[in-house]
Amino acid sequence: MSILEYNGGCVIGMQGKNCVAIASDLRFGEQLKTIATNFPKAFRLTNKTYIGLAGLATDIQTVYEKLKFRINLYNLREEREISATTLSNLVSHMLYERRFGPWFVEPIIVGLEGEDDRPFLSSFDLIGCQSTSHDFVVSGTRTLR
Repeated sequence: MSILEYNGGCVIGMQGKNCVAIASDLRFGEQLKTIATNFPKAFRLTNKTYIGLAGLATDIQTVYEKLKFRINLYNLREEREISATTLSNLVSHMLYERRFGPWFVEPIIVGLEGEDDRPFLSSFDLIGCQSTSHDFVVSGTRTLR
């Protein structure tokens, strides 16, 4: 069993014409045992950007809090809201900084870019390798049953 499967969970992001959507399950479990059904895995970061975090529950909370902190620093320093592309690079760098002791999360980012609200979708592995898509991104555990 992978440590990513310990708490389970799935996050999906998709795009439409000048819109994006993100969805996740709310289950918090320990392998096959369900502990709670109100554990969020998708979070709003800015007015036009959302992140979904699938993986180990403690690392989901840690990455989200550290990301909020870095976004606030960016907003103070740059005096503007962070774009989805810049946020994607920030997440990639955050994960790569911890490559030898990684957070066990697989993030996805969905957002709208620019004045014309172009959809933006990206996903990452544990060490920050970024993959962009033009239709949908998925992260989390799955089964073939």
